[in-house]
Amino acid sequence: MEIEKLYLVGSRTNKVYFTEKELEEMGVRSASALRNDRWSGQNILPYHRVGKRILYHRDDIIRIIEQSRVDESA
Repeated sequence: MEIEKLYLVGSRTNKVYFTEKELEEMGVRSASALRNDRWSGQNILPYHRVGKRILYHRDDIIRIIEQSRVDESA
């Protein structure tokens, strides 16, 4: 993931909620994978439904990125 894209979910933005398209553009998870997760009930990322829009909170996105860290030294 490019560093500049990571800043979108870090402390350099006031944005709190992101769409599935934005998550896909950041390389967090594809929009189709997010839809499949919601449909199957196996949500990796908690989400909010506002009308027809699905939104993901910045803190949850950061948590997922941190959990996917691979420690190559082990």
